[in-house]
Amino acid sequence: MNMLQERYADNTPVRLFTALNPDRRYIYGIFEAPSKINQRSVGFLPLHDEISISLCHALQNSLIGAFYTEASGFPRGQSVLDRSKGNVEKLWMLNPRKLSKNQIADIMEAFSPLLTRKILPIDEELEQPDRLSFEHTVLSCYWIDHYFDKIKSALLEMQRVRLSVKAIR
Repeated sequence: MNMLQERYADNTPVRLFTALNPDRRYIYGIFEAPSKINQRSVGFLPLHDEISISLCHALQNSLIGAFYTEASGFPRGQSVLDRSKGNVEKLWMLNPRKLSKNQIADIMEAFSPLLTRKILPIDEELEQPDRLSFEHTVLSCYWIDHYFDKIKSALLEMQRVRLSVKAIR
């Protein structure tokens, strides 16, 4: 599901946002009330009014969300993930409309512990018991838990390649 489709938040107050150029941590944040963001952040608007921003927040902070984030850009000098507005506008996410009420409740319950602690670099995050529980809950709800190791490996390899890029002078 494409989260933006012509609804990119240029100067509109948003609740869900992320950094334009992440480093080792993939963080999607959420405001309690719609707020304006600066040019180093990217804000998102829901595609459908009935979609829960809190659920989107959880899904974007999942392994799949990190994978799509890393895949939406390319390595640039100094190991930066270079993402253009056009790339971000094409960002995909897991479709929250495919979930049952029970699956949504399971995902939100598994995501809850992550909201109360410091966010670690992704390689460290994917070793934390609460993170693993969350990831397997999300992937199981979409019937793709058997791909966990492949998705994790692909994400970490994309990040490794990006972080190895240094500016050529």
